[in-house]
Amino acid sequence: MPEPTSAEGDTTRSAEASTGAKTDTAWASSTYFAEGLPFSIVHKVSSEFLVHLGVSAQLVGLFQLAHVPWNLKFVWAPLVDRFGTTKRWMVAAQLAIAACTLFLAAFASTFVPWAFGTGLMLIAVFAATNDIAVDGYFLRRLKKERQDSLAGVRVGAYRVALMVGSGGIVTLGGLYGFQVAFGAAGLIMGGLALAHGVFLAKDRAEEGSSSVSGIVQRAAKSFFSQRGIGVAMVVLLTYRAGDALMFAMNAKFLAELGLSTATRGVINGTFGTVASIGGSLTGAAIIARVSFARAFVPITAAQSGAILLYVLLAVTRPSLPFVAAVVLVEQFIAGVGISAFFVFITRLCQGEQKATQYAFASSLMSVAMLGAGAGSGFLFASFGSAKFFFVAFLASLPGMLATAFYKPNEARTVIGG
Repeated sequence: MPEPTSAEGDTTRSAEASTGAKTDTAWASSTYFAEGLPFSIVHKVSSEFLVHLGVSAQLVGLFQLAHVPWNLKFVWAPLVDRFGTTKRWMVAAQLAIAACTLFLAAFASTFVPWAFGTGLMLIAVFAATNDIAVDGYFLRRLKKERQDSLAGVRVGAYRVALMVGSGGIVTLGGLYGFQVAFGAAGLIMGGLALAHGVFLAKDRAEEGSSSVSGIVQRAAKSFFSQRGIGVAMVVLLTYRAGDALMFAMNAKFLAELGLSTATRGVINGTFGTVASIGGSLTGAAIIARVSFARAFVPITAAQSGAILLYVLLAVTRPSLPFVAAVVLVEQFIAGVGISAFFVFITRLCQGEQKATQYAFASSLMSVAMLGAGAGSGFLFASFGSAKFFFVAFLASLPGMLATAFYKPNEARTVIGG
């Protein structure tokens, strides 16, 4: 039997690489969609539901305390690293999210604060666990170069999920009631869990000591001993602070401008998220072209400056087309910023116990989101919308300054195979 020629071998390897790349893109898209939708349920759909009911800005802000599990997920991240596989954790968490979202649907027609708060907090706990598993699966399955090349895909899929939540699910709630909306979200999560259980490739549990404390210590030592980790932690704590304030009161403000629930779902949720997806892919392309080291500061500055657009809206109270245009521009720039931030966090996670390290990084990032979100309603009610959004802009400045002092370990971050 004749031996395959060199050209034939190259063609075969190229075809296999292409197939592998498509498979990686597919599962990265579906798993990060399943990471984004629960976040949207907790932070966007729930806020729109509360605004739809006409509750106060203070109460809308206080329900942002449901973000606490994202702050604390590093506590149980070692369990995901050590016991079982990230795939099993992922599927179990997604099934639990589906069940809890259907629980919210059962109480949506007659609002019961304790039931709603309990269901929302349970979704948050399982969603934070799902985040650990999804991020760990991604970091274990792919090499560093491939991780970078899929940064835009990860953010894009996550943003599509936000679009489904803040666009499709919220619009359903505005048109047909939030019982239907939460029910639809629960069914989507259940379908994703089943699909991932059947189609995702198996992964291995981390080898080594069975001591959870040992995993935490090794992960913490590796993470916090990196060069420049002090500045990196400041970036983690402050990068999203301004956006977190603005995001928490977004629905309340747009309702104040006269936009109905369904209109907010279409403009802010659907078209706005499409713009953010375009921004995330643009951000990945920019980083690929000019390097992460050179792009990070300008991207962060643009992200901060975009908040001032909401100050403009609050002062001028323009017509609906102008409001829609501002929402789209801000969402596009936010997508660029998140794409850069994903690369930043990924590069901080090195060596073993990547899921635990990623949980450290994302938990630090979520501290600002928790504090800003919980206090946002009181600031909004006290200052009024224009001053509130200017405060959000001021809150974004420390993160912008910190990125100017952060020096990536590598001079160039390549995104592209």
